[in-house]
Amino acid sequence: MSGGKRWNLFPAAERTRALAGALARRLPLVCTNPDLIGLDGERRIDAPGTVARRYAEAGGEVRYVGKPWPAIYRAALATMSMPGERIVAVGDSLEHDIEGAAGFGIDGALILDGIHAGRSPGLPARPTGWRGCRICWAAAGRHRVGCSARCASA
Repeated sequence: MSGGKRWNLFPAAERTRALAGALARRLPLVCTNPDLIGLDGERRIDAPGTVARRYAEAGGEVRYVGKPWPAIYRAALATMSMPGERIVAVGDSLEHDIEGAAGFGIDGALILDGIHAGRSPGLPARPTGWRGCRICWAAAGRHRVGCSARCASA
């Protein structure tokens, strides 16, 4: 499982049948994106992490790869010819993107218009009339949050 939006294209009954069949065959589920909530436009949807959690609760084996586990950061860093202190991980999940980066010792940038938009006390809101996204920098390992300028214009 990696993309919640694509998974949600299938009717709920079909998704349930597919998971029940995999569970009956004792197949492991590989989850490459542990996010619990995703966005489809403005609509919040179950993301792959939610499906993986349900599969595990039903007795299935789930194997997680990707963020926030260090192996994904090691693999990404190995493809670049620069030190980790020059790398910034960007994402919209405090739990997976920012915590994963901090756990690996690199900086993280939180997209404020992502899954935490309007729902996270203590995180600055996007200014009225600002159509671009805003990012918040979380210093590696310290989890201090401060805002930077907009990262894109719409």
